[in-house]
Amino acid sequence: MKQLLLVLLLLSIFGTNQAQDHPNILLIIADDMGADVTPGYGIGNNLPSTPNLDALRKSGVLFSNVWATPVCAATRATIMTGKYGVNNGVPSVPGELSTDHTTIFTQLKQQTNNEYTTCLVGKWHLGKNNDYDHPNEHGVDEYMGVLKSGVADYYSWSKVENQQQETCTEYATTYFTNYAINWINKQDKPWLMWLAHVSPHSPYQYPPEGTYSNNHSGSATMKKYLAMIENLDYEIGRLLENIPENVLENTLIIFVGDNGTPPNFVQGYSQGKGTLYEGGVHVPMIISGKGVALKNETIDAKINVCDLFATMAHFSDESIGEKGGLYNSLSFKHLLSGEDGPTRMFNYMELGAKDGFPDDAYTLRDEQYKLIQYLDNNNTKELFDLINDPYETKNLLDGTLTAEQQQRMEALQEESNRIRTGWSCNDGIQNGDEISIDCGGDCGSCNVTAIPDFLTSKKYNFFPNPFEDQLYLGQTATDTKAIITVYNSSGQKIEEITKRSTEEMMIKTAAYQTGIYFISVFNLETKTKNVYKLIKK
Repeated sequence: MKQLLLVLLLLSIFGTNQAQDHPNILLIIADDMGADVTPGYGIGNNLPSTPNLDALRKSGVLFSNVWATPVCAATRATIMTGKYGVNNGVPSVPGELSTDHTTIFTQLKQQTNNEYTTCLVGKWHLGKNNDYDHPNEHGVDEYMGVLKSGVADYYSWSKVENQQQETCTEYATTYFTNYAINWINKQDKPWLMWLAHVSPHSPYQYPPEGTYSNNHSGSATMKKYLAMIENLDYEIGRLLENIPENVLENTLIIFVGDNGTPPNFVQGYSQGKGTLYEGGVHVPMIISGKGVALKNETIDAKINVCDLFATMAHFSDESIGEKGGLYNSLSFKHLLSGEDGPTRMFNYMELGAKDGFPDDAYTLRDEQYKLIQYLDNNNTKELFDLINDPYETKNLLDGTLTAEQQQRMEALQEESNRIRTGWSCNDGIQNGDEISIDCGGDCGSCNVTAIPDFLTSKKYNFFPNPFEDQLYLGQTATDTKAIITVYNSSGQKIEEITKRSTEEMMIKTAAYQTGIYFISVFNLETKTKNVYKLIKK
């Protein structure tokens, strides 16, 4: 453990200076491990010891507000395609991912002229149990693992390797790790290793001695579950310690859970896996390594697991950042360096919301409120205030909504309908028929200059609109001092300038991404504010 922490700290100092254009990507997925049972989130009390995940967190970033689908197959399809289940055809379990979709494996190859080689080790769960070619058909160069939802016995399980199935009697998590180590150490090109552990998914069995502690409380099954998480952490440490330092320093390391904690183990939350409540969708994510400038930081921005698709692709194709992302996937690469950039205004998730099951539902949240919409005959809804009620104990619809709450719920409903029938105009991504980020096509003209009356003022004149590399603020009628603040379409402040004369002022905008911006002018003398909507081509 001390050796791993030293290596990660050294990489945090020197790793970002490496010149490689195509970093290696190590994506580690835990099965059935929610944020509530992960140290660092402050939710549960009966937690496993995870020194290796702690070391990753200290050398990188913990994301505190990540949503996954509440079931495993749908999350994997979402990460793999950068699309919500309503768009990739796998909104629940079971599911079969069509080869019509571009996966992260093929995306990396296409955008780098086949520079990347790829491997998936572990759980597939996106096709038929006897379709041994299915991973390869999705762009995976080498596959070894289980095509089903898990294993029947961690010490005796059916593995698929070289498109053949046979019984393996080595503890599954250990075998997966050994395979990943051997594959990585044979590569001489940039690589993507998708390491999809089945642990700590049932059946609950004690791992090999020496890979976990005995300091757990709770039921006998709970103790086994926590021991399996500790074993998973042990194997993550062993994997990283067996990757050569020069390879590790050019590797982006991502750890993420695939859904919430099983109901019999969930802590803090009243509901767990299989529901759209926070206990079902709130998952851990820790990122460290190549390209991660922040150290021992927590990021609260709303992240959807589908955002991993664009973020991983963005590391070897900067043009993805100019579009905000791909499909439903918003790149958050800039957050890893502490830079300004778009973040989600809304976060969307669903459960079987395409197949007509009785529990079909979808959910959408903004900064404060979360709407759960069930697709039942009664059109059942629930609305929660996640700031004041993070554990969802009070459905606001059981009482009378305030005018603001009613307005916010209607905005959530409108955005949900937009997402489920087309492409959002509030996601920070140039997708659908848009010609720029969130404008053009169904989102309206990018040349919009007409804005509501309460946002207009004849005192100031910004031109040109749309703008490109420079934006000018024209002369004012009087010698006015003002604070000029620029916000992106997600409401994030880009820059702030103090204007102290009547002379024409220029704002350099070459570094701005294409899309919609709002500029606030606060008059320091009259204490009044005007806001302007402008477009970057």
